[in-house]
Amino acid sequence: MIGRASILTYGCQMNEADTTDIGQALKRAGYELTRSWDQSDLVVLNTCAIREKAEDRIRGTLGHLKSLRARRPWLVVGVMGCMAAQSADYLSHEADFVIPPMEAGQLSEVLAGLPPPPGLGEEEGDLPPLEMNQETPFKRFLPIIRGCNHRCTFCVVPNTRGPEYYEPPEELFQKVGEMRDRGVLEVTLLGQTVNAYVHGGWTFATLLQEMAHRFPAVGFRFITSHPRQFSDEIIEVMATRPNVMPYLHLPLQAGSDRVLRRMKRLYTFAEYEALVGRVRSAVPDLALSTDIICGFPGETEEDFDRTLEAMKRIRFESAFMFYYSERPGTAAVNLDGKLPIPARKERLARLIRLQKDIQMEVNQSEVGRRRRCLVERTSKKDPAVMLARTPSNKGVLVPGPESLIGSYLELEIQRADSFILFASQRA
Repeated sequence: MIGRASILTYGCQMNEADTTDIGQALKRAGYELTRSWDQSDLVVLNTCAIREKAEDRIRGTLGHLKSLRARRPWLVVGVMGCMAAQSADYLSHEADFVIPPMEAGQLSEVLAGLPPPPGLGEEEGDLPPLEMNQETPFKRFLPIIRGCNHRCTFCVVPNTRGPEYYEPPEELFQKVGEMRDRGVLEVTLLGQTVNAYVHGGWTFATLLQEMAHRFPAVGFRFITSHPRQFSDEIIEVMATRPNVMPYLHLPLQAGSDRVLRRMKRLYTFAEYEALVGRVRSAVPDLALSTDIICGFPGETEEDFDRTLEAMKRIRFESAFMFYYSERPGTAAVNLDGKLPIPARKERLARLIRLQKDIQMEVNQSEVGRRRRCLVERTSKKDPAVMLARTPSNKGVLVPGPESLIGSYLELEIQRADSFILFASQRA
């Protein structure tokens, strides 16, 4: 063992998947992974730059790590992920190495050049092993496409992760086969625009179809999809393959066509609504989630009212809602009509109130139904209660022992609130 290493992960599922690769590189280099990052010899921050709030958290962590060097002067700090591309000049003064996403393969070479820490083993007692949210024995993320070719005016991803790169199909099939052989029950296919996948004669629809066909005992999910590239062929696969889960994350971003044009989203709300109608007709149990941005430059009160109306009409099962945050290097920074932060926050509060009411009504419709759910982990509040998940990605709390983790249960939904379902095991 060379030393102890920790990974602090921020942001999206793609970052969580990248953390798995970082962890493997650290292990190959001889590091023991630990979640006690304040007692580590090497800390890698896998960062997010999609919003200013995420960057503020990372800057705060870097400040804390700097103070740790008084006790552990050999501490090495590395920064990877999107912020490593977006803020490389700043980070070069705060970290020992900075590796942006498009150069992630350099990590092993960098690790090989680090000296062993002189403080190795000075703490007494065993440190707990690193735990990664996605690294359960039965659920995995699998990136199939990296980067993005879209140029949404608010988004830094094309700048930080570069153009789209598509993993070869046979390599993906091999990875899923290895996961299945290790007992993985669910695989989530990842991409900034996952449905843009194309490799030779393969499209996302044909890849998903073949995945589901080759591995019938594995459940498949996928995120994130762009409405512009969501084909009828994908809908057909979702409708006909029982191991493709009835869940779709389809970012709307705004309900106003004028704002969508300024965002360069390449669709109208009417086109989005028609697409949702086709998917729901083909997949009756579909659960639909989305992303919404309010307070975008130039958004009027009428534009915002259209977003509220869109949410009422679509009735999303869940939504990730944010007020607009300026990101350096994006086209939206130069747009006129910027709203004051308090106005953006006020609109976000209205969005959240509306979506909370919608989610309550949607979840109440689950009461009395029986669902086959995969038990994921213990509840954070009560170790005697398990968190399970329906095929449509709804969280369910059910009493039971930890031995249920990783198993499927037939659950009867007894009650619900805006965020979670409550169930008992079927007799």
